Amino acid sequence: MKGTAVKVENMMFSQQWGAGLALDLNSKGGEPGKPAEKGTFDLTAAKIAGFSADISGTAPARIRINLTMPGVGDSNFVDAKIPGTTTFALSDAKQGSWVMVKTPLDPAKVEALQFQVFTNAASPTPYDFCIDAIRVLTEAP
Repeated sequence: MKGTAVKVENMMFSQQWGAGLALDLNSKGGEPGKPAEKGTFDLTAAKIAGFSADISGTAPARIRINLTMPGVGDSNFVDAKIPGTTTFALSDAKQGSWVMVKTPLDPAKVEALQFQVFTNAASPTPYDFCIDAIRVLTEAP
């Protein structure tokens, strides 16, 4: 994935959050002209304890690996190394310090695994990276 995320203007981070690549874990598909319907995936029932991802390329700061849940605007995440390998347990994913009312990750209700380049208020954010591998972990690292 390659591009430039906009510079955040007027502290509007929720509208100008960056760029991302998502892997829906249980998409029910869609119809022509309509978005796909996301479903949740139970990581616990699937005996998934975490993930490991190899990322090559560049980003000026870091990339977040988000685990999204329905109705939760600020995802639980871990910071990923770029370039490098990031290995994490589900329990490592937390919401950011800016989130006032925390919603802990519920591994039984995960919609997607996302790779997010986030923006800042200082300048546009160029990125050029590749997700080379994603591994499922059945034991916590």
